[in-house]
Amino acid sequence: MLLILTTTLLGSVLASAGNPAFVADDSPPFTPGEAFTFQIRWGLLKVGEATLGIRGPVDFDGAPAYHIFHSARTRGFVDAFYRVRNQVDSFMSLDGERALHYTKEQREGRSERDVVVYFDWDEHTAKYTDGDHSEEPVDIDPNTHDPLSIVYAARYLPFEQGVTYSIPVSDGRRFFLAELTVTDRDEIKTKVGTFDAILVEADTKDLGGVFERSGDNTIRFWVSNDDRRLPLMMISRVSIGSFRAELIAIDHLDE
Repeated sequence: MLLILTTTLLGSVLASAGNPAFVADDSPPFTPGEAFTFQIRWGLLKVGEATLGIRGPVDFDGAPAYHIFHSARTRGFVDAFYRVRNQVDSFMSLDGERALHYTKEQREGRSERDVVVYFDWDEHTAKYTDGDHSEEPVDIDPNTHDPLSIVYAARYLPFEQGVTYSIPVSDGRRFFLAELTVTDRDEIKTKVGTFDAILVEADTKDLGGVFERSGDNTIRFWVSNDDRRLPLMMISRVSIGSFRAELIAIDHLDE
């Protein structure tokens, strides 16, 4: 559950047909080696931490790529009765325009999953596997991202007031679009500083699970209103309560 929430909060799936499409440019808004740490709250309770970062260029299948990583773990009293240790990795093309490979090692309570999504760009398909289980490939559009690479794809967007953008997404089981709309500007205070921020709302109706059962299918998140588009804070109200991810540290990893 924590993995689903943090991955969705940190990488809210975007898009809607007929709206401006995603096209990366030659100037990425991120610095390879950056790593963000977020504190996860459920209501007033601190329940865990999540990390998000990027390395590169690295070699993936003979081509240069970015390696995006995300982890989530429970802390405190939650760790005693529902331990979470999750790791997600994604490889994204160096131009930022599509996903190349996706893995998810999920350890939640007694549940274990080892998901791999294979992207075949010759056939324009994505295929989901979990251990010995595999599903039929799904057709995907050009510039499709996975549930993690979309976080960095979104940072390329200009985020103009009132505009809804689109990014195609696949988790290997299905291909879909969702909506992301720039709605406002705000001042956000974090442990790493105070920022002029852009408020973005992402429609989560296509995500299912706890989001499908919630009366409010919107994730709200704030990014810095500068060229870096730093992820600052995310809030989601779902059927089991309100979750918040707050930026508490920015580090730079040694490459």
